Order: sequence, then structure tokens, then C-alpha cells
Amino acid sequence: MNGLLLAAGFLLSGRLALPIGLHAAWNFTEGAVFGFPVSGDLEAASLLSSAVNGPALLTGGAYGPEGGLIGMASMAVGIAAILLWARIRHGRVAFRVEPGRATERAAVG
Repeated sequence: MNGLLLAAGFLLSGRLALPIGLHAAWNFTEGAVFGFPVSGDLEAASLLSSAVNGPALLTGGAYGPEGGLIGMASMAVGIAAILLWARIRHGRVAFRVEPGRATERAAVG
């Protein structure tokens, strides 16, 4: 699901800045702010201390929130926000980069 969020950011903006910023902000907020594991890696220090309780299916367990249903729901909200942003910014939702042609474009430009 994380890949879909980042792909939506790239395909709908046509630039790498959005998915790179989303990825950095997600990891920083999840690990350095809230103290959750980021892809199974626990940060040495965080701004807040939190304890995860509940079934691993929901919370992601030792992998962190992105491995559970809560993380998937957050990413779905993120995809919806990107779609809304594209609609407001461009007046319609459309790919700014053709899927499958991104590497060709990067090699040429």
C-alpha cells in the first residue's frame, strides 16, 4: 500500500518531490516523533514515547503501523488527499507521467 501512495504522488504530480517528501515525512513522524518501529527498525530516540497494544493485524506489531490495517487506512487517506490535491490544482485527476514511461522520460530529460 505504501508503494501505491508514493506511486500516486509521482504519477499525479509528474515530479519526484511529492513522493520523496511523503516518504521522508512518514518515516520521520512514525519513528522520530511517535517512537513506532519504521519497517521493523526501532529508532534509538523519539519525541514521544508510545506503547503499541492490540492485535498485530491491526497495529502492525513489531513491524510498525505501516504493516497493519491502521497503516493501510492511513495510506488510503493519503491517496485520497493526493487525488483531491490533483483535482484542485489541475482541475481534473490525470496522470502527469504515463505509467511505464517514467524511466524513459528520466533517461531522455
